[in-house]
Amino acid sequence: MKKLLKIFTFIVFLLAALCLGTGVYAQDVNPNENSWLPFFGLAFSVFLWINVIFFGIAILKKHLFLIIPLVSLVYAWPSIKNYYKLFPKTEFSQENIEELKMMTYNVRIFDANKNLGGNMKDSIFSLLEKQDINLICFQEFYYAESPGEFDTKSIVQNEIGLKNTFENYTHHMRGGLHAGVATFTSYPIVNKGKIEFSSDANNTCIYTDIKIGTDTLRVYNAHLASIRFQYEDYSFLHEQETELDISGDKINGYKRVISLMAKAYEKRAVQLQKVLDHIYECPFPVVLAGDFNDTPVSYCYNQTRKYLTDSFIESGSGVGKTYIGEFPSYRIDYVFHSEEIESAAYQTLDYHFSDHRPVYCKLRVKP
Repeated sequence: MKKLLKIFTFIVFLLAALCLGTGVYAQDVNPNENSWLPFFGLAFSVFLWINVIFFGIAILKKHLFLIIPLVSLVYAWPSIKNYYKLFPKTEFSQENIEELKMMTYNVRIFDANKNLGGNMKDSIFSLLEKQDINLICFQEFYYAESPGEFDTKSIVQNEIGLKNTFENYTHHMRGGLHAGVATFTSYPIVNKGKIEFSSDANNTCIYTDIKIGTDTLRVYNAHLASIRFQYEDYSFLHEQETELDISGDKINGYKRVISLMAKAYEKRAVQLQKVLDHIYECPFPVVLAGDFNDTPVSYCYNQTRKYLTDSFIESGSGVGKTYIGEFPSYRIDYVFHSEEIESAAYQTLDYHFSDHRPVYCKLRVKP
């Protein structure tokens, strides 16, 4: 019996380590080549804590099995550092250099459909008025052509003071209502353009070249493919939280959820590559901000980090979780920048006016 228990423990420890290692490995595999591996990356934090617990148990028991979770944790260490940051960089070492004080914020059309219990537009703009910002990248920005409650463009320009703007709306509704991405800044915009995604017309990326002193920066504002769960999908997932049911009538529900997630992973990989291809040709220092809908252990994040710096890693702290909706609840909103730029004072602001938290960051061209 003791021998069987030892064999069982070994198998459990080994499976947990393999799952964590597979999550790390998944970052290097395009979801269009393997649609299953991204799910291991999504569950990375779960596998991580399982291995930490197993490592602790093995130490307490003084058992050689501790080698298994230890090896997996060492292998996963670079990915762990993408999730957790201990010490923030609050200010730049050298003063008197002009700074880009920016935010990226998916505002979920200001909760115009009252999913969060009411119109959050006033709360969001009250928050923005208190922030010392000279540029903001909105995703799911909602705008009405006629004056009134949702003449949001005028509010940002006149009340927040960010006069210069570039928008690209992917949703057009009756009554002159539009939704999409928008970049507002107090700096002069000297050029602008958009990157359209043939894989999904609902998503897009825009770029604006802004003049800061003698420097020109290109700011990309991206919104990559979401999972697009419907009400019935969320209801199904809620049911599984209380009682896991794998009976025949639930199989189709699982298949649909997995299929939607797999398709979203595939779309994001294609969309991100198009953005990165555009960035490769950019002659200016680059900022890439927006809602990636992907975690720090994912193919899209890993591909971006090969060429750009994550401001959270450079100057943030904690976990930095930005998505506060039901699934997936991780850091999925980012501010990346090229090597000519440095960041400071990265913050994920703890406001629940959308299903995303706003991200604030200071950036400047290195002296």
